[in-house]
Amino acid sequence: MEELDKMLDNICTVLCLDVEDVKSKSRKEELVRARAIFSYIARERKKTFYAIGDVLCKDHSSIIHLVKLVKNMDNYLKLKNDYEKVVYGRSI
Repeated sequence: MEELDKMLDNICTVLCLDVEDVKSKSRKEELVRARAIFSYIARERKKTFYAIGDVLCKDHSSIIHLVKLVKNMDNYLKLKNDYEKVVYGRSI
């Protein structure tokens, strides 16, 4: 679990967000994008929906939805921009 916590902390640092805000129940767009990016990257690293949900204090079904958001990120320019900032260190 420590690996996922570090990953979440790194993503929050890149996106200038507070970890506790990302773990909160808030539906602010920038927090949802951070959760989606974290969930997608964690799934790429073979983490379970349940393990990811434990870190974010979310149900596994919420994590499934977040991962689908990133898979369809071409429809969401801000999400794509944040994802590329986290993964590649650059913006569109």
